[in-house]
Amino acid sequence: MNCKKCNSELGTDEKFCAKCGTEVISGKVPFLKRKTGWRRPFDSYYSIAIFVLVIAIGSGLSAASLPKKGNPPSKEDYITMGVKSVKDKVTLPVKIDQYTTLTDVVAEPNAVGYHYMLNGVDPSKISNEKLKGMIMSKACEAKELKIFFDNDINLAYYYAVENSNKTFSLIITKADCQK
Repeated sequence: MNCKKCNSELGTDEKFCAKCGTEVISGKVPFLKRKTGWRRPFDSYYSIAIFVLVIAIGSGLSAASLPKKGNPPSKEDYITMGVKSVKDKVTLPVKIDQYTTLTDVVAEPNAVGYHYMLNGVDPSKISNEKLKGMIMSKACEAKELKIFFDNDINLAYYYAVENSNKTFSLIITKADCQK
C-alpha cells in the first residue's frame, strides 16, 4: 500500500506515513473520522498519540548520535540533538490528525518543546490537567524518550486553539514518570 499524499510505500501496520506524516486510513474508519455529528477530540488513541508519533518518527536520538570525543554530552547537547532529529525527519508543520497540527519543535532550557495548533475543537472541553493525564502515560512508556528523562530533560507541550486566544501548556518530567 502507498501513501495517498506522497505515494511512499507503507508498511502493513503503519498508522502514519513516515515521510510526510499523513494518516493511513485502512478499511476501518477511526472513531474521530466517523460521520456521527459528535466529536470528542483527545478521547481517542490518535489524539493521545500526538506526541508519540513525533517521537517515533523523529527522535531516533540515542547516545550513538551524539559526539563521542571529549566530555560526555551535556543536557543541552541532548536537547539540541532531539530537536534536530525531529526537524531532519519531519517537515513542519505536519498534520497529526484531523484536529492537531505540530507546528514547531524547539530547544528550551531543560526541555524539548512541542508546539501544536488545534483546529475544530471546543476549548471549553480541554484542560491542562486532561491533556497531561492523557499524554503522560504514553510519554513515560516511550522507549525513545528514556534518554531525555535519564538526563533530567523535560518535555514541554504547547497547544494553541485556532480562531481562539485559548492556549494550553504542560510539562512532563522524570518525576512525573516515577509516580
